This record gives sequence, C-alpha cells and structure tokens, in this order.
Amino acid sequence: MFCFVPVFLADEILHKWPWDTLLAIAVVGTVALVPIAVAIGSSYQRKRTEQLREEFGPDYDIALNEHGDWRLAERELMERRKKRRHSTGPQE
Repeated sequence: MFCFVPVFLADEILHKWPWDTLLAIAVVGTVALVPIAVAIGSSYQRKRTEQLREEFGPDYDIALNEHGDWRLAERELMERRKKRRHSTGPQE
C-alpha cells in the first residue's frame, strides 16, 4: 500500500507515530483490502461466466464437460469469441 505524502507531513507523522504503530496500520490496511480484492475478482468471474453462458448456450456445458474444469472451458470459449470477432471484423 503506497501513500504519497508531502515530505513536510511525512516528517511530522514520523515524529508523532512510532514505527511499530505505522507498521501495524499498514498491515491492517493491507489485510482489509484483501477481502475487497477477492470480492471484486469473484464478482468479475461470475459476470464473465454469465456472459459466456448466455453467448454460447449449450456449448458452454459441452465445453465444461469436455474439459472438466470451468477455467479451461471458459478459456476455450473466450478464444472462440476472439476468433469470431476477428473473422467478422470490418470488411474493406
């Protein structure tokens, strides 16, 4: 966790707060951010899965059964999406 503080404020903070307190604040702040990052990541994952299910319909389940792992199945479907978009791009 980086915090950009003007030099004159940094000196004042360091004189008022002992290092162990500042370290504890940094650790608590970092620990507090981890669940937030995990929640954002899982929300993004759910949204991506929903979009792939809507876009590919039964092919999503077929890919899932073929690969046995949702990560591999979704990777394949995203590659298919990417190829489809490149093949149907603007024609000159």
